[in-house]
Amino acid sequence: MHQTEGEIKEIRDETHDVKTFVLTVVNRLDFVPGQYSMVCMKEKEGFQKEWRPFTFVNIPEDEQVELTVKRMGKFTTTMHRLRPGDKLILRGPFGEELNFDETVIDDVVFVAGGSGITPFMSAIRFAVARNMQNDIWLFYSNKTIGDIIFREELDELNQRENIRVLHALTKEIPEDWNGLEGRLNKAAIASSLEEPAAKLWYICGPPPMVHAVREMIGEIGVPDDRIKSEDWQIPGKSE
Repeated sequence: MHQTEGEIKEIRDETHDVKTFVLTVVNRLDFVPGQYSMVCMKEKEGFQKEWRPFTFVNIPEDEQVELTVKRMGKFTTTMHRLRPGDKLILRGPFGEELNFDETVIDDVVFVAGGSGITPFMSAIRFAVARNMQNDIWLFYSNKTIGDIIFREELDELNQRENIRVLHALTKEIPEDWNGLEGRLNKAAIASSLEEPAAKLWYICGPPPMVHAVREMIGEIGVPDDRIKSEDWQIPGKSE
């Protein structure tokens, strides 16, 4: 585990309550896609000793670090008020369950809910950068179309031969919506991919969603040892 200081160089609005912070760091953190960093706002009074986990959304060889943060509680609300030039302290990397690199030779299914997309964006960007030949499916569930993080980039990725992005909305579904409606179910999986038990599954999102998906894909024959999941129960990920 290492610690470094990062200076905010750019802040991008991803949705109405999600921002991406682009940081230059004093010392690189050698991470694997799927891992996260513990972050502290040392310059903000009342938060100097508080740490929260945020997943790397960039790829390891990038010179800058990118963290995508959903506004959910006091810490993230304060973080959303930061400006370019402000500094953060990063510790890490942490996490092993969702790791993805070139040793993964299986076809992969990512299932994400809301901000649970972040580890999979790093993984998919890594797969593209390394020209990995795995077939990749991403099932991405959100409440509304306005909640979809990285929507434009995901639309572009969906044009690649070996990547398929399937959006699901659970509320406020537009009349012209051509994605999935409601929660992910067996029928949606069956119509979207063949031999689900042969794929390597990654799941990340709110605990109820993660548990429901694990149970569902288990019922269609996916062995437990082919399922990797994280349900944001680390303190701060669901603050």
